Amino acid sequence: MAFIFIFIMGLVFGSFMSVIVFRLDVKEGIVSGRSECRKCFAKLKWHDLIPVFSFIWLKGKCRYCKDKISFIYPVMEMAVAGSFVLYSLVNGPFISSELIYGLIIIFIFLILTFFDYLFYILPDKIILTGLGTAFLYTSIFHREIILNGLFTGLGLAGFFGIIFLVSHGEWIGFGDVKLAFLVGFVLGYPLALFSIVSAVWIGAIWGMAMMARGKANLKTALPFGSFISAMAILALIFKDYVNFNFFL
Repeated sequence: MAFIFIFIMGLVFGSFMSVIVFRLDVKEGIVSGRSECRKCFAKLKWHDLIPVFSFIWLKGKCRYCKDKISFIYPVMEMAVAGSFVLYSLVNGPFISSELIYGLIIIFIFLILTFFDYLFYILPDKIILTGLGTAFLYTSIFHREIILNGLFTGLGLAGFFGIIFLVSHGEWIGFGDVKLAFLVGFVLGYPLALFSIVSAVWIGAIWGMAMMARGKANLKTALPFGSFISAMAILALIFKDYVNFNFFL
């Protein structure tokens, strides 16, 4: 029953994540704004917004104008639900401060993953929320790891900052520098280094695959922040099962 509850909670948070991703910093906002069809602008009712199930029931089309609904919405909802359940399976399922903190951090990294994938943006508001959450949690429950996180974050951000300056922002964006600090502070050494190195390799493989298919070239921008955030999530979930000998 606990995992069913966590799955449903993940679907709800996934629906909320789509609101954040598509309405953060827009005029309507994420609190006062109403959900509407992006094609016909019809205001959506509650039964149009049931995570995943409404998409299936409506056959992926708007109830009012019959325009196709993007698959990104159910993908977001299932990504959050799946990540929540997987984290709970590996690290739970008993409710604890560590479990709640882990779910919050995973949610924040998922927001950054989809933001960068869709818009090539890593919003400061989300990164600062992640840093504030991590600092508050570690200050209360794990003060002994604050310095590890701080120095790891500064080291990774410094390395990325040099790349940003040398390339004049062509190889990576400054958002990646700030994200590297967040990953370093949240995961610490050696987990953060593992996730960053893994993200670099996966990003390189992704880029080569895109070029092999003729859909990219050496100047094509890649959502590197998405790879970093996704690997940070996996590292957080499987932190007790990763062999760090290579980094020690």
